[in-house]
Amino acid sequence: MPLRVLFAIGSMEVGGAERQLLRYLKHLDRQKFSPGLYLVAKRGPLLDELPAGVPVFAFDERVPPARIYLPGGIHRKQIHDLGRVLDEFEADVLVTRTFHLTLIGAPAARRRPTPLVAIDASDPRRDFHRNAGRFRLVKRRLIESAYKRAAAVVALSDGAANGLSTFYNLPRNRVIVLSNAIDFEEINGLAAKPAPGLEPDRFHVVAIGRLVPEKGHRYLIDAAARLIGDGNLPNLRVHLLGDGPLRSVLERFAAERGIAENIHFVGFCRNPFSYLRRCDLFCLPSLNEGMPGALLEAMACGIPVIASDCESGPREVLADGRFGTLVPVGDPVSLAAAIREKAQHPAAARETAQLAREHVERVYSTPIVIARLETLLEDVVAGDSAR
Repeated sequence: MPLRVLFAIGSMEVGGAERQLLRYLKHLDRQKFSPGLYLVAKRGPLLDELPAGVPVFAFDERVPPARIYLPGGIHRKQIHDLGRVLDEFEADVLVTRTFHLTLIGAPAARRRPTPLVAIDASDPRRDFHRNAGRFRLVKRRLIESAYKRAAAVVALSDGAANGLSTFYNLPRNRVIVLSNAIDFEEINGLAAKPAPGLEPDRFHVVAIGRLVPEKGHRYLIDAAARLIGDGNLPNLRVHLLGDGPLRSVLERFAAERGIAENIHFVGFCRNPFSYLRRCDLFCLPSLNEGMPGALLEAMACGIPVIASDCESGPREVLADGRFGTLVPVGDPVSLAAAIREKAQHPAAARETAQLAREHVERVYSTPIVIARLETLLEDVVAGDSAR
């Protein structure tokens, strides 16, 4: 009988965690595993991409909203509902894809004894206080308890694993590293489609991510203004793929620097790979990262890359700069210099990009990552996980 694996996440909006979960659902061996999906809210464009035959259980459809929720009321209802779904689905293992879902999943899995695999995509030393919302101290204690009881705790990079271990007082060998999966077949198919707004005789730079402070788009715009203003790269055009609360702020900043026409705010882009295949350079100007999926996808497309040297993520992916250029965090001068270097030496940049693509295929391709996930799930159900 295939093992019944229930994955839990907030919704299927377009984000790194959601895309990775979609790859799990698409590629798990159906001879060995029967996956299901639990959502807090049944929404998001990635719902349309769910593979046939995967049952979806959604809290917002299953539980009528209350007129008034006392503090903790909705949380208790979610725990109770997820526990019922574990019974209905007859789950052999529960996989939570964010720490918010672990707060729901851990007590639900204890009530209906089910092994828990908790995947945390972030480095809590940096991200917890920004993402946790209210009652942070209580949540931190609950998550620490949940991780200590879990059959397996999973981070996406060595740096994030170190952060989980330190922040939640876990032995480092209790945290397993399972990187993002990169689907080359999907990428190659989507990359063949056209990308609007790519005029000839321009040097095209692309960045992907929500327009929020931690993604560092301001520093990329600043670097572009320096390159255009001093005449080093007057034909530069920057394409920002993604939307978010800072869009109007960044548009004003680009206008103030006199380069509004050089910055293309693409907005939400369902297919970033057509840009990654056709642009000259990918930039990741983030202030912090866990495991940067956009960087891996850019490398898979064979485009030269520049990334901020965050506390975790890019240095690990780029092998200390072997597969792309690392620049100091929040430093537009260094970023501008790195962009200029790539533009002036395109052959060398493309040679490094080809090595990067081969590296991603060897280490991060979907078959390799999914095989590791399948082994982990089998070990957890057999009781042979990292406790």
